Amino acid sequence: MLECGKVRVQFIAKSNIQIVPVQSLSTLKSILTISTPEATAMDLLCYPMHCGGLNRIVTVLDELREHIRANELRVLAENQIEIAWKQRLGFLLDKLGSPHLADILAMHLMKQNRVDYIQLMPGLQDKNKSIKNKKWKIIENTDFESDL
Repeated sequence: MLECGKVRVQFIAKSNIQIVPVQSLSTLKSILTISTPEATAMDLLCYPMHCGGLNRIVTVLDELREHIRANELRVLAENQIEIAWKQRLGFLLDKLGSPHLADILAMHLMKQNRVDYIQLMPGLQDKNKSIKNKKWKIIENTDFESDL
């Protein structure tokens, strides 16, 4: 972890990094290898407690969804075992008005043997009146809004 004043940066290591899709970005001085928009969206929902909270995730996702490519999202969903990020991402894409992307994840999840209900934001207490979203099997244990 790096700390500078009130700012802390915690690094997360992935054991399956070799299967995460990347792309090249040319800068004035070099070429950088960065994750694709689809992989970035996945990481936001795999590590929500490390991303500054749900409102920040939704704000980033609101901008990022314009760059997410349907076929690449489908391939990523097929190649990744974890299910929870697919549920959360599909739910949020639906709420943000990108049903064409959300439907890709919904179709993928329908093929799974078992999809359990999960909290929208893990680690938070359920609100007394948490809504259960049947399509995504999400327990809406918190509210959210984009800053855009």
